[in-house]
Amino acid sequence: MAAAATFPLFTHATLPRGDDVGEHVQFVQDFSTGLAEGHLYPRWLPHANLGYGAPVFIFYPPLATALVSTLHVAGFDLFASFRAGLFLLALGAAVTACVLGWQRSGQASLWAGLAAGGLWVLLPYHAVDVFGRFALAETATFVFLPLLFLSLDRRQEIHLEGTAAAFAGLCLSHLPTAFLAAWFVMGWNVLRGTRQLGKAALALALGAGCAAVYLLPALMERSRVHAGWLEENPIYKFDAHYLFFPSYTVVRNDPVHGAYQGWLDTTTLAQIRFIVPLTLALALAAWLTRLLLHDKRAGRDPLFRYLVMVLVATAGMTRLADPIWRWVPGFASVVFPWRLTLFLTLGTSVLVAVALHDLARRSTGLATLASLTILLTALVMTFRIAGTADWETFTTAHTATPVVRLRITGAMMPRSNPEMRGFSRQPQAGSATLLSATGTPVGTVQALREETHARSFSVTVPDSDEARLVIPQFDYPGWAATVDGQPVPVAQQPPLGTLAVQVPPGDHLVELRFGTTTARLTALTITAVSTVLLLTLTAFRLSRTMGARRQV
Repeated sequence: MAAAATFPLFTHATLPRGDDVGEHVQFVQDFSTGLAEGHLYPRWLPHANLGYGAPVFIFYPPLATALVSTLHVAGFDLFASFRAGLFLLALGAAVTACVLGWQRSGQASLWAGLAAGGLWVLLPYHAVDVFGRFALAETATFVFLPLLFLSLDRRQEIHLEGTAAAFAGLCLSHLPTAFLAAWFVMGWNVLRGTRQLGKAALALALGAGCAAVYLLPALMERSRVHAGWLEENPIYKFDAHYLFFPSYTVVRNDPVHGAYQGWLDTTTLAQIRFIVPLTLALALAAWLTRLLLHDKRAGRDPLFRYLVMVLVATAGMTRLADPIWRWVPGFASVVFPWRLTLFLTLGTSVLVAVALHDLARRSTGLATLASLTILLTALVMTFRIAGTADWETFTTAHTATPVVRLRITGAMMPRSNPEMRGFSRQPQAGSATLLSATGTPVGTVQALREETHARSFSVTVPDSDEARLVIPQFDYPGWAATVDGQPVPVAQQPPLGTLAVQVPPGDHLVELRFGTTTARLTALTITAVSTVLLLTLTAFRLSRTMGARRQV
């Protein structure tokens, strides 16, 4: 199923020109270089913003990029790394959904497991993410969402360690999905009593702690980048992306998108408007089948929560949920209400899988026919979405062009550059220069090392006066400088706020390194402690389980 879901990637020499493909290619190019240099968690991308750099992976979740970059460092070429990475993510998603479907059938039917795994990666939203949007980060959440509900959906009590681990994976993959998932986790347990609700909150807190190495810096350092651009841009207002009756959008002189006026009738939105009603209809048909075949004496159907999730997710994509998107803190930052299609798709996959299991107990032939019909229809839709993608533009040569390699990061541009507007008209970053007090070039500069997180220069300053070495990278907390091994302050060079270091007369070795800060070290410590706690709790649960089995 995973091979079928990603098959079109392997039949083209290029990548689909999705909304985010340029962003992810740029990210992997610099992230993989950082890994090859020995950085376990590269945070600075030196080629972003026309070569002036950006702290992208302080704010962007690293997991999916790390997977693809590791494959690239291991020897795969750039495009092959993306293909292999997306296949591995689809495989992981199919496996976790398969286990969830098997569990929901009462651990009695591999049939239900295979159906859930197949539907999860073949229902068309997965294809929209891969071929339409090339949303690498959100695609990674397909692995962790089934794991989350596998840990939640237990008869007696939630599995705290599993819930925490799955939520940590969501946080490190895609923060908007993790935010939405947290609400579903709490809603899932709201009728199970205060104890289960508290345990769910504890699991979420432990999962967030495991992901703190990313989460805390991302939250604490938002004021240091132009995050307001994303929040204030009409293109990224949630009400412009409702499935039906979205708001009229007017954009004037945006530093990235220019001018725009009208309804945002994007290809993605058009595809989702088509697939959401179909997915909802499939879920309702599965529920009706379940009602007809389920033993009424068994009491309320435990799958009722999945139906509620399907209905809530669908309503949340429309203006019916406008008060929530408008007034509940955090929802507006999700930007696209149609991200809830993830939860609609997962709920539908489980409902259909268990309905097919019920049908198989009555008629194996009819269940086989229904399964093949549904899976083949989903596969055809996947191939149809892949077929409408642009496979001509994004070639290997295109990845080296300035529009990709030097891509402007928008909301992740440091505020050391005080004004985003007009930045796209700036020339590309050049070489380091020595400037006198009057701003005229003096002396000589020889670059000795240029890495993602470090620069070193041999500098000769005339005897007459000090000079300032200007390095064309944005200043940002974490940059530190030494002259001949002695720490010196890092200043900002106007008008762009690039790095600058005062150098006395004579010959000197100037080194700069992008490292950690107290807040980032604190976040790393919290992650280490939380991870040790999670592993300890897991080991304790396993020891209790094995002990109980020995007694039996």
